[in-house]
Amino acid sequence: MSDTNPYDWRNFQNAPGFIAEMPHSAAWLLPDQTYRGRTVVWLKTHFDDPADLPTVLRAEFMTEVMRAAEAVRRELRPDRLNYTCFGNAVAHVHFHVIPRFTTDPDWGKAPWRENVATLADNEAKALAGKIAARLEALLTED
Repeated sequence: MSDTNPYDWRNFQNAPGFIAEMPHSAAWLLPDQTYRGRTVVWLKTHFDDPADLPTVLRAEFMTEVMRAAEAVRRELRPDRLNYTCFGNAVAHVHFHVIPRFTTDPDWGKAPWRENVATLADNEAKALAGKIAARLEALLTED
């Protein structure tokens, strides 16, 4: 990440798993793909806590989170999507969208396993491209 602004989403736009830029956020696959399709939706403006966002920005950002989630859902067809927004490790507003399948070894439990699986750059790029296409289709439906 950049030394000048660690919260700048553009630090991630060249990552193999980069999905899309939206008006208030950007989305990409996390390198940790323990849960295949695990995506982060990152607010482009720095805020430490979602409660600090102005009401309109909060609503528009959550709409973008849900659009990204729906794109992940349409591409991967998970049995469930989990959402997290902690801020403990990175004090910047962002949501994790985590596809879950009944075939997960820890189905029925919180998705806390980390760094068990990664994707090769070409696999991350291919999956991100498929999710991006789904997201683009959603944006044209609106």
